Parts: sequence; structure tokens; C-alpha cells
Amino acid sequence: MRRLTVIALWLLLASGVLAADLLLPLGAAMGVPYVLLALIGGGIDAPWFPFARAALITLFIGIGWYASPVVATNDPAMLAANRLLAVLAVWIAAIWAARRLSAEQAEDRATDLLQTVAEATSDMVFAKDRSGKLVLANPAVCRALGKPAERLLGHDEAEWIEEAGEAVLIRGNDRRIMEGGRTEVVEEWVTIPDGKRLFRVTKMGLRSKAGRVMGLVGVGKDVTAERQADEANQWLAAIIKSTNDAIIGKTLGGIVTSWNGGAERLYGYTADEVIGQTIARLVPPDRPDEVPGILARLGRGEFVDHFETVRVCKDGSLRDVSLNISPIKDTQGQIIGASAIARDITERKETEKKLREFDRRKDEFLAMLGHELRNPLASLANAVEILRMVQDPETVEKSRAIMQRQLAQLTRLVDDLLDVSRISQGKLHLQRSRIELAAVVRSALEDIQELVEQRGHKLSVTFPEVPIFLEADPIRLSQVLTNLLTNAAKYTPPGGHIELLVEWREAGARVSVRDNGLGIPPDKLDSAFEMFGQLDRTLETTYKGLGVGLSLVKSLVELHGGTIEAHSDGLGKGSAFRVWLPIASTIEASQQGTQSGAVAAPPLATRRVLLVDDNPDVAHSLARLMEMLGHETRIAFDGLEAVEVAAVFQPHLVLLDIGLPKLDGYDAARRIRAQPWGEQMVLAAVTGWGQEVDRQRAKVAGFDHHLTKPVKIEALQALLDGVRTQ
Repeated sequence: MRRLTVIALWLLLASGVLAADLLLPLGAAMGVPYVLLALIGGGIDAPWFPFARAALITLFIGIGWYASPVVATNDPAMLAANRLLAVLAVWIAAIWAARRLSAEQAEDRATDLLQTVAEATSDMVFAKDRSGKLVLANPAVCRALGKPAERLLGHDEAEWIEEAGEAVLIRGNDRRIMEGGRTEVVEEWVTIPDGKRLFRVTKMGLRSKAGRVMGLVGVGKDVTAERQADEANQWLAAIIKSTNDAIIGKTLGGIVTSWNGGAERLYGYTADEVIGQTIARLVPPDRPDEVPGILARLGRGEFVDHFETVRVCKDGSLRDVSLNISPIKDTQGQIIGASAIARDITERKETEKKLREFDRRKDEFLAMLGHELRNPLASLANAVEILRMVQDPETVEKSRAIMQRQLAQLTRLVDDLLDVSRISQGKLHLQRSRIELAAVVRSALEDIQELVEQRGHKLSVTFPEVPIFLEADPIRLSQVLTNLLTNAAKYTPPGGHIELLVEWREAGARVSVRDNGLGIPPDKLDSAFEMFGQLDRTLETTYKGLGVGLSLVKSLVELHGGTIEAHSDGLGKGSAFRVWLPIASTIEASQQGTQSGAVAAPPLATRRVLLVDDNPDVAHSLARLMEMLGHETRIAFDGLEAVEVAAVFQPHLVLLDIGLPKLDGYDAARRIRAQPWGEQMVLAAVTGWGQEVDRQRAKVAGFDHHLTKPVKIEALQALLDGVRTQ
């Protein structure tokens, strides 16, 4: 319809021109200028509406008609030719304009179709002109950017992107694509009110047929979630690859579909060896129902959490594992497989086993401790009752001997337990000095001589010809040898043979204690030195022990820088313990002079002794003992009373407990030392606290001596003999 309207207008204008020409008395003119000017007028490419363009062309034709050189002529042929050329020019321009109008209509229809398609798609569709301004933006663009169309159309990215750097990057991409006239896929970050979003866009540059840049069109989508999912998958893949846990994928039929590095390290199989194979190859033969049961639970959508079991590795070894298995579902919610995480708990299981064994030994130890304590306590109670009922000297002497032996046994038990505690806490310190090994051995032999005689054993001792000297703690080293010899005597049937051998060996000294007694099972040799270890000697019926002796021996030997080994051919075949110790040096005995100890002061007739203890039985019994030795005594039951009595009594010696009420022993000692009368007074701490730190603390507080309960009468006598009367 628009085309017919334009043609009719052109016919009307042409007819008017011809009519005007007929009325003018002009002559014939050249017709060529008419056509040239018409062509020039029709070729102008102005962006105007086609009607305005037609009027402009008509104007040029009129100018060409009347401005051309005219020659007055009455020649009808020339006049007709001029008119014919004018009409031809008008028609050419009209046809040209109609075609241009048709092309623009087609373009409008294409634009309408593009707009319709863009609005229907969920993807972002947009177009920009050569200046970068949006001329088309579908609803998906508006939703993605969070802005209405009127805020976007007719504006470039700098006007609707909040981050200037992002706008510069996008503009650079657009310019490169438009100038190159090519198609590219780009990813661009855009900050919107909801945060930063990543868009993947396919952009295509547009050019006219003449090659002029017209703009670009683009189609894209928001891939922020996709990128985040990719990054999460990359993290997950890295975790799966690097974790020590075995992560295995499998179908509901138990076929392995994935196998990570942790699974390879745990089971020994590579991925190529197991993918496509059944997971049942890892299950021990004695557990045939385990995998079907797990797969059945997974098929019901259940999770398998912390399922502890055993798996077979490629080399045939068994590993304890903890399994966490989850069903895998597809997008429709159907279970299509399972993911299993297996953690190696073999070491933990071994530790738990050891802890259970240790707990069992501890219970046995506590039961044995009660037994070992009750035996001497029963003997002591019996001896006390005998003394109460009978007074003849022979019975009293026997009862005294019984009490002395049982007290010594109780003291050894307590000392061993305290030593074990000190060693485990790293608080046992050796008092090293230069000693001859033979002297320590003889001291240990004296301690066990009575037990050997009671059991009827034969004891043979061999020393080297050249004496061996050590830098060692003589008391602790004697404790080691006494323990080994005591065990040999106890665990050898009566009438047995015990051999002690001292020799040079491997630039050191070796002491061997061998017996022909009950022996040790071969599988128990390694655990013989463990704490609370009770060897299962089936032939043994009398002695059990606390299970701390050999552990204590091993610790003391190692503190000296030595080693100890146990050997036995089995039950009933005896045992041997070999102790190796580093030596200090060797010196011929003839070159050694004897060093005398401190010379005790000659006994004095009477000394004043102040006894301070909050336990009345301890205080009174010790006072009675001092009086029986011929000394004068006073008693105090707390720290304040001790200071007051000392000020009046002026004792030569104060036996002072530490854990006292009102004022502890340390502060009581400081107060006594602060007085002129107490500066030269001999103070001895008598306490159950016997660690090295306790001795140092007592020394700082002003004590001269530190005695650990129970105090032997020999130690008290030596202390009293050394006290000078003031």
C-alpha cells in the first residue's frame, strides 16, 4: 500500500511538471542535464522518510528542467524530446525510491522478527550500534543486570555498569569484535546490586555490504553458578586426589567405578586393576555376607556410618578400616550407585589392643599389690599380738625379726612404686660418682644372701682380674642387681643354681645373672620389661610380683647409658639377663688408694631431740625410740608449736615433718633459722616426699638433712652421732 501511494505521488508530480512546461513559452533545451540531475538527486543517501526523499528528487528535476540552457525554438521535435527526457528522469527516480522503501520495509520486518525471538528466549539477546549503545535488549538482559529496559536502551556500558574497570574491559572486547567483523565467545564479569556475576557471551560484529561497521549482536547467559560449581569440583577433585583416605565409587552391583590415590595407597591396587571389577575382591573369605548386606542397605537409601571391618590388600595383608558409605542419586532421585570412604584404623586398633592389655595388666597389678601389701601387714599384725601376749626374750626377738623383715619388704614395695612414678615423669636423677663395680655387686649380694639361703640355691660369682670403674649411682646400680638376683632366687625352684658373671665386653662392663629356674616363654621376651608385665609361667605357684621390677631395672640401666637383654630357651629352661654399662676407666687396684668416709663424732651421752609430726603414733613411737637410745625428747604436732618448743627446749636436733598444720615444715625451719638460738641447730626433714626437687626445696628452707619415711634406725643413729653439743 505504501508503494502504490508513492508511485501515485510521483505520477502526479510528473504530470504537473509537464503541464507547466506546456504553458511556458520556452524553446527547446538540452535533455541530458535533466537525466543527470535526476540521477544525482535519486542517489543521495539521506536518512529521511521516503516521501521527503521523493520531493527532493522532484525539486532537482524541476531545477534541471528550467535551469538548463534553453534555446527559443518552435521546433516541436526538440520540445517533445526535452519533455520525454524529463518524464523519463521522473520515472527513474520514482522506481529507485520505491525499491529503497521496499528494502527498509523488509528491514523493519526482520527487526520485528528479531525482537519477537529475543523476547521469547531465556538467553540474553542484545544488539549495540557502532558507538556501543544498546539498541536491543530482551527481558533476559534486564533480569540478569537487574535494571529496566529504559535504563539500558540508548546507553553504553559505562552508564549502567558500576565498576569502571569492568566497563573498560567490555568496551575493549566490543571494539575488537566490531572492527574485526568476527564472532567471539568471551567471559565478562559484571557487578550488579546482588554482587558480581559472570556472563559467557557470543558476540558477532555487523558490517554493511559496503564494509562499514554497523555494530554487534550478542547472545549470552549467566554462568556464575557454573563457574562456582567448576571451582568446587576442582577443589573436591584435589581433595580426593590428595587425601590419605580411600574414596571409591561403585554401582549398586558392587562394581568399582572410581578409585583415588588414597585407595591405591591403602589397598595396593592401581585404578586400572580394580575399575570394572567387583569390590568383593577386598573382602576376606570369612565375611561373605558383608558386601550384599551393605549394598542392600544402600539400595534402600540408607547410609553406612563408621562401619569397622577388615579388608584384604593386594599383598594379602589384612587392614582394619572404618567405612562411611553413601548412596548416589541421579537428577530424578534414583539411586544409581554408592560412594565409600575407607580410613585405615589399623594403628588405632593396635593401640586400643595395647591399651586393653595395659588395663588388664593394671588390674592384675592392683590385685597383686593388695596381695603383696596384705602379706607383710598380716605378719606385722601377728607379731604385734605375740609381743602383747608373750614377754620372754626369745619370742620377742623372733617377733622383732619378723617385723623388721616385713617392714623392709613394705619399704621396698613403696620405693619401687615411687621410683617408677619418678622415672615416668622424668624426675628421677642419678647421683653419679666414681665407683668400683665389684663393690656394688657385693652390696647387692649381701641384700639377697638371706633369700638365697632360704631357697637352698647355689650361688656362684665371677669377677674380672682387673677392677672395673664406672661413673654411676651406686644405690641405683645396686638396686638393679638386687632386683635381678631376687627374681632369679624367687623364680628358681629350691636347690637351684644362680650364676653372676662380671666381665669386660665391647668397651664396657657386662653383668650377667643366669639361673636354671622357670624360664620365660619365647613370645614374652619382648614384653618382659613392660610396665605391669606379668609373665605367664605355668610352673610358678608361689611368687607373682607386682610387674614393675624389670621395667624399673630397664629404666635405671638406660639412665646410666646402658642396655639390658633377656634370654630364655622357654618354660622350665631357665633365663639370663645381661646388663651392659659404659665404663669410666680402668685402674689397677694396686694404684688405688682407699678413700675413707667422713669420721663420725664420738658418741655423746645425751642429746636434746625435738620431734615434730602431726601423726601422734609416729611422733610418740619415734620419741620412745630416741629415749631408749638415751636421748632427751620433746614433741610438737604443728609448725607453730614446733617453733615455740624449740625456743624453750633449745634442741641439738630437730626431726621436722613437712606436711604440718598451721605452719608447714619449710616455714617452721625458716623461722627457727631466723632466731639467734636456731642458727647452729641441726634440722632434719623427715617426710614422705623424697624426690630430688623436695630435697632441694628443703635445703633452700634451711634444713641440714633430708630423710624419707620410714627412717631406718641406722640412719638416725648416724645422724645423732654427727650432732655436736652446743
